Amino acid sequence: RQSHTVGRSFGLGSDGERTKEVRFTQTRSIDSVDVANLDADVWKVEHYLYPDSIKLFVRVLDSTGYVVTNMAAPYKRPDAPDYFTALKETLGSSRRYKKTAAVNDFTVREFGEGDSIPTFISLAIDYSGSMKGAVEMVAYGTEIFLDLARPCDNIAMTTFHNTITRVFPLTNDIPMMQREYRAYHKRGVGLFTVANDGIMAALKELDTVSIDKPKICVVFADGDENSSRTKIGDIFAYAVKHNISIYCVGFGFARDEPLQELSLYTGGKYYRAYTKKDLLAIFQDIWNSLRNYYLVTYRPPRFEGLHTVDLTVQIPGRDTLIARGVYDKTPLNPMVDSSEFSKRILFAFDE
Repeated sequence: RQSHTVGRSFGLGSDGERTKEVRFTQTRSIDSVDVANLDADVWKVEHYLYPDSIKLFVRVLDSTGYVVTNMAAPYKRPDAPDYFTALKETLGSSRRYKKTAAVNDFTVREFGEGDSIPTFISLAIDYSGSMKGAVEMVAYGTEIFLDLARPCDNIAMTTFHNTITRVFPLTNDIPMMQREYRAYHKRGVGLFTVANDGIMAALKELDTVSIDKPKICVVFADGDENSSRTKIGDIFAYAVKHNISIYCVGFGFARDEPLQELSLYTGGKYYRAYTKKDLLAIFQDIWNSLRNYYLVTYRPPRFEGLHTVDLTVQIPGRDTLIARGVYDKTPLNPMVDSSEFSKRILFAFDE
């Protein structure tokens, strides 16, 4: 089954989260960390400008729970070494075709809290009957998420059960958001769920935001789906076309393989929450990912297929780190049922 291969490819455990999940809730300078604890990852790849440009959103991470900063301009010390030293792409995924192409010209720019880059976020919240046991935890998490927003951030909210409600449109008025959400929450849960339709409606709240702005959709749901007209592949295609990353928060023992796949294939992340403490760490991790990162920009090689990107990170005193990202430029995407087509598609899990 596809869920098994997705789990192998992305390191997911049986509960849907990554097997080595660490939530990064704070920042720490490269000068203040134990380099033996460091790792690097590519948490998002933007390829909507392909073949002219690719953008990698990279984090260097301390396994004790910190995002590592001050490793690139404009925050790096003048006498510090170049930490990001090489970039290459591997084209293709099958034994029959796999080629490596070095990328000699790339730039790295660090973004942090001081940049105050506005983020545009659409919340999609499941208020169906299957969420009845978790609805107070959802309310607690929603309040936390709104509290963590900055004045420059813009948030919209859509809820769904058997109907879809626009609780408030895109705004940076935090008191208004809290007031409207609290009024909606008093209505309680509905019956059935049109989860796919609700998520699509949430994505469309970001239609007025230009494609180059940071846009994410955060979904609180348990994965139940009863009667949507929208297919999961439609959500994937829309999110990729409009450069929206989807972050999904599953509650308890959610049945949410499609939500896992949406997160992984749109450059977002999937989380599992069991307690209120989990929710606080999850939302701090999301906000930190959006505010603290290294942006790597380059012109990619042309290839209609899978591109695997490896960024070399060299830190004195430890072995070389590799931050790896993947994007797919095949005519079809990994959320489409490939059995409908005769042309072979190269997926990461063909290996």
